Amino acid sequence: MAIIREHERFLDDHLKYHSNRSFFSFLSLGAIHAPYSPPDIFMDGTKVKGKYASNQLNMLYEMDLLVGRVVADLERRNLLHNTLVIFTSDNGGTKRNGMLKGSKGTIWEGGNTIPLIMQHRNAFPEGVNNTNLVGITDLYATLADFAGIKIPQGQGKDSISLLKSFKNSSELVRDDFFVFNYVRKKSHEVYFDMYGQQPIEQSIRTIRYKLIYYTPINLMILFDLLEDPSETKDIWYIHLFVAL
Repeated sequence: MAIIREHERFLDDHLKYHSNRSFFSFLSLGAIHAPYSPPDIFMDGTKVKGKYASNQLNMLYEMDLLVGRVVADLERRNLLHNTLVIFTSDNGGTKRNGMLKGSKGTIWEGGNTIPLIMQHRNAFPEGVNNTNLVGITDLYATLADFAGIKIPQGQGKDSISLLKSFKNSSELVRDDFFVFNYVRKKSHEVYFDMYGQQPIEQSIRTIRYKLIYYTPINLMILFDLLEDPSETKDIWYIHLFVAL
């Protein structure tokens, strides 16, 4: 909870010394990484440890309280109305990813599909499930767009602003997205060729299809994510024969 107190001091200093300027605040929470060690109570006295059956779930509950506190701090200081709030993660879960295959550190959807929630006054419609294809790299252009900052030439080449898409989910962000995995999870397998280290597995996906390429053995597999979000049915050869 020290991160919350530090953030509150940061906001107070901003209002006292720099109220006429913009601010950027990045809070990287420890939850819900192991070791799972939730506090007995939250800073407002709310019981955390023992709330749920496992300490992992208790830490998830603590994170929910932390995010709520951050939003409330902005609102109490009359900053929320003009602040873009983004909640996201850097990778999929290590164990539980619902129906999605794989986990953190893998090429599968369970390792790369993450929550992304954005709030800015009433600029974004509430309760909309946006199915656009986006990535963390897009936050660079999104924040620059929001702040009215021109991206320097040659910077952020793989970054696209999400603001239009969040205001109108029919606005397409990108047609496809690449993912590269340089180390195989658990086995720690890597791959080198004459040019140096290469991705051991890589993928390109659109809204519907995802093609995975295993570099060392020159193997391709293809999935229809709309029909098969769990990536269980390889349809590569079906489409290959159709093309031929």
